[in-house]
Amino acid sequence: MMKINNERRGAFSYCLMETLRNNGNKLTYQDLLKQTQSLLYSYFNQQSPQLEVYSSDGENDENQLFLD
Repeated sequence: MMKINNERRGAFSYCLMETLRNNGNKLTYQDLLKQTQSLLYSYFNQQSPQLEVYSSDGENDENQLFLD
C-alpha cells in the first residue's frame, strides 16, 4: 500500500487504473504494461509488475488491443 493524494491505495491497482483512464481502450496489452510500469516506478520503484497474455489457441498475443 502507498499513500497517493492523501489516501492509502494499492500501488499497482492505482497505476493500472490511471493508465486506463488516461488512454481509454486504445492500448495493446504490451503498451498497457509499459505505461503502467512507468507510472508505478515514478511513485514506487519496489514492484515489478508482469503480464502474460495468451489467446485461446495458446499463442502469446501482447500486441492485441486490451480487452478487444
